[in-house]
Amino acid sequence: FDEDGNLQRYVSMGSDITNKIRADEVIWRQANYDFLTELPNRYMFQDRLEQEIRKSRRENSLLALLFIDLDHFKDVNDNLGHPVGDQLLIKTAERISRCVRGADTVARMGGDEFTVILRDLAQTIDAEKVAEQIISELAVPYSISGETIYAPASIGISFCPDDACDVDQLISNADQAMYVSKTSGRNRISYFTRSMQESAQNRLSLINDMRVAARYHQFELYYQPIVNLATGRISKAEALIRWNHPQRGLISPAEFIPLAEET
Repeated sequence: FDEDGNLQRYVSMGSDITNKIRADEVIWRQANYDFLTELPNRYMFQDRLEQEIRKSRRENSLLALLFIDLDHFKDVNDNLGHPVGDQLLIKTAERISRCVRGADTVARMGGDEFTVILRDLAQTIDAEKVAEQIISELAVPYSISGETIYAPASIGISFCPDDACDVDQLISNADQAMYVSKTSGRNRISYFTRSMQESAQNRLSLINDMRVAARYHQFELYYQPIVNLATGRISKAEALIRWNHPQRGLISPAEFIPLAEET
């Protein structure tokens, strides 16, 4: 202002915040997206799933969650190297994304695990159709670095509100259904059921109990005689292990040996 109080000139101050905006965008993307496949990561997936569950309950609509795991992916990494494995994951993400609508969400949970949120379904069979399409797409061999790679997938499906309306429970249900696909021969689809929940809880309980079974001498050795039919004499014996569980009694090897091998 001049001596008479009249406005004489303006002074403006500013700074270029372009780099800060770009840096903030990079940080946000790194926090919410998978760096390899550029799909939403576990953090963003869980946030979207929570929103879709709320919408499903509010509008009484059907929501499906697909849990996808590649079969024998570890063999690819071990035999052909991690760069080839990374390319396989990128191509897998592209194939899965082609099978869903624009409003659906495809995410990478980590490793070779992917999830798909299918919103506003008319009926449960719609989710199965998408899962079958994904199974078919992923069964087609890949050509990477001169190698022909087969990487089919196992898929588990759970529904909201039919199976659960909680984020963690819905994910757990789909994961359990996927595990059933794995143990049933792989490259297939399984739905979550209540009996599956009980089986998973029983499996976890046995795994935990098995960790202390040897310490408390719960494993017992039995010898099954092998008889020479010509002489009628015992010529040798087969050594068999049994688990004498303090609460459940004798547990069949068919039940606990696969768990021991797995863990």
